[in-house]
Amino acid sequence: MNGSGSPHSKYMIQHQLYVNPESGDDSNSGTATQPFKTITAALKRAEQETTINLAAGEYTRKQGEFFPLIVPEGVSLVGNVANKGEDVIIRGSGIFNSDRLKAQNVAVALLPNSALKGVTVINLETKSTGVWIERGRVDIENNRLQHCRREGIFAAGTSKPLIFDNLFLENKGNGIFLANNAKGEICHNQFRGNQYAIALNESASPLIAHNRIEANQVGIFIAKQTRPMVRRNLITNNIETGVVISGEADPNFGVPQDPAGNIFRGNGEADLRNKTEYSVISVGNELNPGNIVGIVEFLASEVSEVPLGVTPFRDVVSHWAEPFIQVLVTNRFLQGFPDGTFRPDAPLTRAEYAALLAKCFDLPRPLGIHEPEFVDVAENFWGAAAIAKTVSMGFLIGYPDGTFRPQAPLTRLQALISLAKGLGFKEANPKVLQAFGDRPMIPSYALNAVAAATQNRLVVNYPRSERLQPLRDVTRGEMSALLHQALVVNQKLPVMHSEHIVDPLPYLPSFTDIRWHWARPFIAAIANLGLVQGYKDGSFQPDKNLTRAEFATLLNSIFSPVPVRPAGNFFDVPEDFWATIAIQQTYRGGFLSGFPDQTFHPQQDLQRVHVILALVNGLNLPEAPLDVLDIYADADDIPDYALRAVAAATQANLIVNHPNAVILDPKGKATRAEAVAFCYQALVHLNRATPVESEAIVPKNS
Repeated sequence: MNGSGSPHSKYMIQHQLYVNPESGDDSNSGTATQPFKTITAALKRAEQETTINLAAGEYTRKQGEFFPLIVPEGVSLVGNVANKGEDVIIRGSGIFNSDRLKAQNVAVALLPNSALKGVTVINLETKSTGVWIERGRVDIENNRLQHCRREGIFAAGTSKPLIFDNLFLENKGNGIFLANNAKGEICHNQFRGNQYAIALNESASPLIAHNRIEANQVGIFIAKQTRPMVRRNLITNNIETGVVISGEADPNFGVPQDPAGNIFRGNGEADLRNKTEYSVISVGNELNPGNIVGIVEFLASEVSEVPLGVTPFRDVVSHWAEPFIQVLVTNRFLQGFPDGTFRPDAPLTRAEYAALLAKCFDLPRPLGIHEPEFVDVAENFWGAAAIAKTVSMGFLIGYPDGTFRPQAPLTRLQALISLAKGLGFKEANPKVLQAFGDRPMIPSYALNAVAAATQNRLVVNYPRSERLQPLRDVTRGEMSALLHQALVVNQKLPVMHSEHIVDPLPYLPSFTDIRWHWARPFIAAIANLGLVQGYKDGSFQPDKNLTRAEFATLLNSIFSPVPVRPAGNFFDVPEDFWATIAIQQTYRGGFLSGFPDQTFHPQQDLQRVHVILALVNGLNLPEAPLDVLDIYADADDIPDYALRAVAAATQANLIVNHPNAVILDPKGKATRAEAVAFCYQALVHLNRATPVESEAIVPKNS
């Protein structure tokens, strides 16, 4: 950034000081070419809004530093943010006369509105502190606090520290200790090997969110009258306890309207130990009741989707695209910037988009498309390889003048056209465009691509789902959501439920004969995925009995079976039979089998139990206890050879019974509607489709 948008940018540029412990001299002027040798000298010269830039090296008493280093108001001490100060080491201790706690052994003291970024702080003195804070807001970002004999950071008084993206490693006492009325935010930090990762005392009330608290003696110690808000932390493998609560502390581990999303796993004696006389409320945490000591009350969340665990970037916390970003980052499809941010609202260039596509997809190259040469993309350009790959996959093309324009911004419309083209979407129903109140803004040449993207649930709109805003530049957050949906279509990620994903179903025409049919939700949903079709007259004929050949065609269309055995030889399935290919594909995929006399009986009507057997075998569903069959009033009618298959399908939530959910009717003839409903539930089980609501679905835990 050039800072041109800030009214103080020139003033800040004039207040840059430089320190180099190897080549500097404290008699210098402190410029980039004439740096100081010590931080101590720079601090004496620093004024309000000064940034002191630290070169790699060690800053110690032997090198001339005077400890503690007291950073004045409005001054920032900045080393190497990209590697969290690994090579910028401040090691030392001196007596700091605290207003509240008298003489303390401290390495660095921060006064209000100061900042510490990109350094390593070590204090080996007895009962020592790395960074001391007593008043006001301070920023502590991208540092390493390690090997301190008492705590890495001590915050007390009325301080409000913002502690982001730091590493707290092997501090003998606490990683962070907050006391008195300290508040602030402790977010996106990592704690390992500390006695206590975070300790709270007196009336401290910080936000503790998105931290990784692993392999400490104790994760979080919450004492006295503290009131922290604890959200989406990963608290795992701490030797004694994940969280200890004592005194009259009242931590917030979620409320029904705001589930906490913390993950507790593998902590030694207990994940959570409540030593108070009061009940601790837990909402939306992954917390094993069997590894809890004390009174904990579990309440249900009022939010349908509860995101769990750490989001790796501080600037996406509570952002609407956070769930999409988190999934992509967790699965290594995306990464952020060296400063620990993701910048979800920043625009995206064509080159950056190409890099994202190249990371997410490795698709076969369409015939006739070759790696291009663009006059404005040099061989040594950072995005050259990604651009070549995405163009050869069919996602992007250049301009008629032979340019690619890598630095040009990408619009939302261009992103949707690109994804629809690269994923090979075919003709779509234009009626789905009724979902958008601003559809007149979609150019005519893009109508089919946008309709196809909508029909395949690719479109994600914020803040209003009915506003496509096709001509606006796409942001990194929006692109993350679109890429997530594209990867769902490509079966690389499971389905996510979000109010911002545009649902095409209300706008798609339905079959003429299913409007009031019990199976309409299943048929409409699977047809929208392009996996089934009706008849030329516009009907679906849901109550028509299904033959084995028709079922093979349905299975082949929906699941595209991967061969697990050689092809079969069926005397009653000639090579020119209309369903021969589908029969062979479903046989080789393990869904269907023939009869001992080497026949297939393609025209034979199918029984409901045979639909279940085919899905269980083809999907290789795990076994389930037979007592799950107790839900069926006619369980005695299930053939012995099918008992385990029906149990497995029940446990996997595949069974759909109409009109009575407890009547399986295993030997009844299967209709087209029933087969489609079973198959759709199988797609839901595979995380390839969104669940639909129907009273006919047999609950798996009944």
